[in-house]
Amino acid sequence: MPVDSPLAYVFWHTPSPGHPASSYEITLLRFHAALANDPPSGFVSSWTARISAASWMPGHGDGYEDWYLVEGFSALETLNAAAVSGTRAAPHDTAAEHTATGTAGLYRAWAGTIAPAAPNVVAQWLDKRPGMSYDRWRDALAAAVPSTAVVWQRQLVLGPTPEFAVRSVAGEAGRGDALPWRTERVTATLLPLS
Repeated sequence: MPVDSPLAYVFWHTPSPGHPASSYEITLLRFHAALANDPPSGFVSSWTARISAASWMPGHGDGYEDWYLVEGFSALETLNAAAVSGTRAAPHDTAAEHTATGTAGLYRAWAGTIAPAAPNVVAQWLDKRPGMSYDRWRDALAAAVPSTAVVWQRQLVLGPTPEFAVRSVAGEAGRGDALPWRTERVTATLLPLS
């Protein structure tokens, strides 16, 4: 695992019933823009994406996935306080008012190079094979994933999500497009900040 890799707080959520997706997306983008324009100490970057087919999401598994990269655990505490204060408070509160459900996880990259958010990403979510050591599992996983993918491992359990995510740009060819284990494929379409 890279020592200097940032932590990723990942938040999955759905809009309130009756709240149009288009206006919900605007509130999400305003909050992410507020973070980018007035970043708290230790904040690296964030983005939000529309997702589909995630089993841990209510209904049909459709909703939104926000990634917040921070330098470490202390920066996560700073982000938690900063998100609801200063210039970020109003955009956060507006988005929160229109959020119906949410769950989260805390992940760290241990393989691959973290790049800026891509417009379309396919994530293959999976858990470690039972009875396999983490060393053997990581070796097997590293051998199976595309060289351009980033492998994230959960650090804290905050919700019902799988332990590992192999994220790569949608349509990217190469080894590991289909991992040799049962995975849950979730497509994420980036909502662009304007």
